[in-house]
Formats: sequence, structure tokens, C-alpha cells
Amino acid sequence: MRAGDANPAQLKYWTAAWLERIKVLYAAHSQLTAAWEDAAAPAPREAPAAAARLEEAGAAWDQALAVIDEARKKQMAAPGLQAPREEGARHPGPPGQGTSQMGRQAGLSHIAGDDGREVQTVL
Repeated sequence: MRAGDANPAQLKYWTAAWLERIKVLYAAHSQLTAAWEDAAAPAPREAPAAAARLEEAGAAWDQALAVIDEARKKQMAAPGLQAPREEGARHPGPPGQGTSQMGRQAGLSHIAGDDGREVQTVL
């Protein structure tokens, strides 16, 4: 969703569509969790209904994931898509703040030197 925050005027509808997809996924997860609990140890006469609810909840979960996957693939194939940041690239922000994941693993931290230029230091 940070992509939408970067350019809200241009990506308003994109953000809204992804938020809706995620909302549906969360609802499907809640439905699936409840169905799992109901199907765990149902009374004998309730077992068929519990199994049917679990099957329905599983189908809703699969459908929500399929919609997200289809949208992801379609958007990744779109021309003009900005390339993702390189793995381990430091998030842009105020100079002297932040440490990349790779930098943390290597024991490095980004700070501003006396002249304002960014330097790495050992943590």
C-alpha cells in the first residue's frame, strides 16, 4: 500500500482495489478459521453441516487468493511498471537515518558524517 501513498492522486483506484482484495482475504480467513474450529469436534449430528461449512470456507479462501494472484500477475505484466528496489537497498529517507537489512546482517549502520555525507559504521 506504500506505493499508493507515494502518489495518491494517480494510484487512488489502484489502492482502493487492493484494499478491497485484502479485506476479502481477511474475511475468508476469519470464515475458514471459524469453520476449522466448528469441524474440529462436532456433535455427530452436526458433522455433515460442519464439513460443508469447512468446504465452503476453503473455497472462499482459494477464490480470494486466486483473485489476488490474477491481479498480481496482470499488474506485473503491465508495461511501464517501475522496477522494485534491489534486495537490501536502504529505504530513502532523511540522510543519516536507517540501515538496510543487508547492512544490519553485516553489522553496519548508516549515519551522517561531520560533513553531512552518509557513511557506514560498525554496529
